[in-house]
Amino acid sequence: MEEKKTRKIVRADGSETKAAPVKKAAPQPAKPAEGSATGKRIGAFALWFAGIACEVFAIMVITGKICLAGKVTDGSIHDKRVMFIIAALVVDFIVVLIANQLWKRSNLIDPASEKNKVKFFLHNNLGVLMSLIAFVPIIIFLLKDKKTLNEQTKKFVAIGLIGFALICAVTGIDFNPISAEQKAQQLAEAEAAGLGEVYWTTFGHKYHYDQDCQHIRNSGTLYAGTVEEAIQANRTEVCKTCSARLEAGEIGSQAALPEATETTGSETVETAETEVTETVAPEVTEAPAA
Repeated sequence: MEEKKTRKIVRADGSETKAAPVKKAAPQPAKPAEGSATGKRIGAFALWFAGIACEVFAIMVITGKICLAGKVTDGSIHDKRVMFIIAALVVDFIVVLIANQLWKRSNLIDPASEKNKVKFFLHNNLGVLMSLIAFVPIIIFLLKDKKTLNEQTKKFVAIGLIGFALICAVTGIDFNPISAEQKAQQLAEAEAAGLGEVYWTTFGHKYHYDQDCQHIRNSGTLYAGTVEEAIQANRTEVCKTCSARLEAGEIGSQAALPEATETTGSETVETAETEVTETVAPEVTEAPAA
């Protein structure tokens, strides 16, 4: 018999099975979503507003509403005003990045309905809009400024701001969103099939019902967990091959039925034959001697 490949399986709770032979995992009860989507959304909005506040501060410095005159006032990178502007914009960039990730994670826990396509799109890409709000106005004010920054410093800061805006906008896009209807269907399908654990790899956006699936068979490291945990890991689609095998009864709770039925039938036949033999076979006794 061919020896099965050994590999490492990392479960969603952080535990690892190193160099363990590939084998079927016993079904486990479904786990609820970890964390609160509401809390993450509140955190995202708080950080977005903090980023916008940093932007407003920088604009007020540029327009002279806040006076931060230092020893150097030539608009160079060493100018105290410019240093405060750059510091505020760096903080703006960091908090907006974190906010975008919190928002996307909240959508995995509590996704929006896709009944309204426009609302669904805006909900999943709100990070893009907030990123533009956090950077586009300051870019406009910066390009219009004629007093605070000299041309060399203005060019340096403008390039940095455009880079910040693009990075934040890209991180705010949800390239693989899941809807409330899709998530409910996937959870119900796994529960009906008696699948306690599903598997996914380091890269990609799909999870698999079977760790021996041809698409992940050669992966050295697998991650295991419930469907809920797979979705929270941004694996929002089920492998089509695994889904087809599930429908065909090759994996899941239905896969064990033929074997169990065959064994039970064999035992039943043997029992019946034994009973017939005992019933039909007459008891042989010796005739009395004459």
